[in-house]
Amino acid sequence: MADLEVSVAELEGAIADRLGLTALVGASTGARLSRIVGLLRRVEEQQDLAEHVEAEALRLARTAARALGDVEPVHPTWTGATTNPVLGNGTLAGAYKVADTAKTVHIRIRLVTGTTTTYGSGAWSSGLLSGAAGVDRIPVQTGTGASGTIPFAWASGCQLVLAGVYQI
Repeated sequence: MADLEVSVAELEGAIADRLGLTALVGASTGARLSRIVGLLRRVEEQQDLAEHVEAEALRLARTAARALGDVEPVHPTWTGATTNPVLGNGTLAGAYKVADTAKTVHIRIRLVTGTTTTYGSGAWSSGLLSGAAGVDRIPVQTGTGASGTIPFAWASGCQLVLAGVYQI
């Protein structure tokens, strides 16, 4: 949480500096956030500052969510060893959660195939594109591997759910 406090203080200081104000000294994080909210109308008048504040607010929200143990969505990929599947009107979603005290990451990927989904060829694998807590690629295959025909011929409405836990 100390990182969040420092980041909020830095953001409030940068906004104050850019708007020609004096940064709050020794203020609580809540007071700094209240000030930032109060300055948003002035911030939006300067596009580059508004874009910076928006990006920083999103980063702070993700950091706070992780610190609080919230689940963060990610956008996984789905590939085949020979040719890639095509999701079509199916759905593919993922999420992860970091348990800070144990430095444990819980991950989940869910694929639901649709009527226009094609299954590619070769063993499937999936990757979490957003770099979820250091995750880059998660192999799906076990034994002979999952593919368009293994463990069965997939069809519209079939689901594949992957879940795992690892230490960081």
